[in-house]
Amino acid sequence: MKNIGPYAEQLFFLILENQKNFWYKSIQGILSLEKKYSKEVIDLSCKRAIAYGAHKYQTIKNICKNGAYNLPFEMESLCK
Repeated sequence: MKNIGPYAEQLFFLILENQKNFWYKSIQGILSLEKKYSKEVIDLSCKRAIAYGAHKYQTIKNICKNGAYNLPFEMESLCK
């Protein structure tokens, strides 16, 4: 995850913390996204997921797929 970028690395530790028994599949899934998306897209998707408190593979995949990594952040959501 560190090779993808700083946000992916940060997400790695959040997943370890929040999915103690099931972290492996989430990490493996995120790493597999490199087959379809660039490291930059995955890292930006991780950044967005972190900002909204999401730590699941499916969320990262959806952000990559729908291009939400390019959207601006809504400050209201981040201040909660």
